[in-house]
Amino acid sequence: MYQDPFLRQVTVDFDVANLPLKRRLSFGRFEIVPMAESGVLYPATLGPGIHWEISARGRYRASFDEPRAASAVADEYIAHDDALHLLLTFARGSYVPLLRARLVAQTLDNQVWTRSFSDAGVVAPRSGWPIYDNEDELVKFLTEAHPKVLDPSIGYEQNVRSALFLMSMAFDHEWVENQFFVAWQALEVLIQQPDTRKKIVPSGSQFDKKIRPLIERVMDEVLPRLLGQEPDAADLVDQAKSKIGELNRPPIIETARKFFVGLGEDVDRQTLQGYIERRNRIGHTGLGWQRMPLETVSLELHKQYRDEMNLFSWQLFNLIRSAILRMLVDGPLLTQLLQGAKMSLTEVRADEN
Repeated sequence: MYQDPFLRQVTVDFDVANLPLKRRLSFGRFEIVPMAESGVLYPATLGPGIHWEISARGRYRASFDEPRAASAVADEYIAHDDALHLLLTFARGSYVPLLRARLVAQTLDNQVWTRSFSDAGVVAPRSGWPIYDNEDELVKFLTEAHPKVLDPSIGYEQNVRSALFLMSMAFDHEWVENQFFVAWQALEVLIQQPDTRKKIVPSGSQFDKKIRPLIERVMDEVLPRLLGQEPDAADLVDQAKSKIGELNRPPIIETARKFFVGLGEDVDRQTLQGYIERRNRIGHTGLGWQRMPLETVSLELHKQYRDEMNLFSWQLFNLIRSAILRMLVDGPLLTQLLQGAKMSLTEVRADEN
């Protein structure tokens, strides 16, 4: 029967792609060293002919006062690796994969224990829009943010990790509509904080006992008369009743405003309403504008549409990046990174062209 060996220390070496560096980064248990010569290519899992250029090599080291089971040590590394990948992608403004990780450790009985980790599915490499100006700012950001993402009270209960994951996908979607839609999902995840997801009637059972029956009674009396001879009138009434529970949830605009006010930001209702309208249009039609007759479409109108969608998409990106930064860092570093997070539309359009 297999017995999990116990370890006192562990080292994991891995490759880093899409992270140009001028000097060594050291923080927490990690060290990342730029390659002396770039050019080592690694195939991406997106498809044939797509390769990542390995730009740095990383190392993770950990030691333990008391021996730890090897499987627990491996799981802990995976959590650290995942948090680092998400934060590097967020800071870089483009997908930064950690590749070919290999764990090597010595057991208590002086045996070598190894494990290799499979690479997550990665996307085609693209240039990014970093929030940092130099490696000093990046190291400070990782030093402050990495432990917080690992902290369950922040990373999970405040949904920061989920928002980082969604933003990692949004950065590298080819179509601006997909970028906007996934970024909006990240915002919806973020605003569902413990103090903002409260129901209007706190006790769901009280809502179901006292309010739901009254609404259902009105629907049963009024809707059949309004629907008249509709063949599926009974089904439509049932469908309307299934939406009653939504009346006990605050409007998403108010939930979002409460979230941003709690971070010290004031986002007006009109801005949020504009985001919601485009989210709904993209979700139902695939486009951020209302449908229009084909004969009215022109190259000039198409350019106007792309410019407007770029504007809304990158405004939303900046809003979310600002919110995540405020949840992970503070002080002078926050001020510096907030400035860096204000990405230029000129850069975006240059990258598209």
